[in-house]
Amino acid sequence: MLQIRSRRKDEKIDQATVTVFTGPVQVTGMGIRKDSMKKTFIPLLFLLLTACVSGQYVVSKLYFGLSGPGGSRITNEEFRDFVDSAVTPLFPDGLTIYAAEGQWKDSAKAILKEQSMVVEIVHQGRRNDNNKFSAIVDRYKKRFRQESVMLVQSRSKVEF
Repeated sequence: MLQIRSRRKDEKIDQATVTVFTGPVQVTGMGIRKDSMKKTFIPLLFLLLTACVSGQYVVSKLYFGLSGPGGSRITNEEFRDFVDSAVTPLFPDGLTIYAAEGQWKDSAKAILKEQSMVVEIVHQGRRNDNNKFSAIVDRYKKRFRQESVMLVQSRSKVEF
C-alpha cells in the first residue's frame, strides 16, 4: 500500500492514501522550488499512483515442448532466442520463464514425456492480445516443427 502523508487533505484512491499538497515544498538535494512544485509534484504523484497497480488482469501461460522432430532437442539458447525475438517484442512489459516436465498425447495417440518451458505473462487482456498469442504459437510451431503449443489463460486479481 502506498501512503503519502498530507498536511491538509486526504483522498482515498483505490488502496492508496494520497495527500494533496497545497503549501510550500522543500526537498533537499532534488532542486524542487516552491514555484516549480506544481510542475514537479503532480507528475510525480501520477507516477507513484500508476506504480501501485491493483486490479483484474489476465494471466497467460504458454507451454513450449523442447523435443524436436527425430529425437532432437531445442536448446536453451534456441529457446531464449525465440523468446527474445518473438515474445518480448509483443509483450515488452515483462514475463516469467520457468522449466517444466510434462506429458501429452501426440496425433498418433502415443503418450510422450518431454521437457518444456513455460512463459507466463500477466497482462491487461486487451482486444489484440489473443492475436499476439496466436502469432507466438504459430511462429514456434513453424520454427521448431512442433505439433502444438498449449496456452492457458485465466483472470486473476493482481497487485504490484
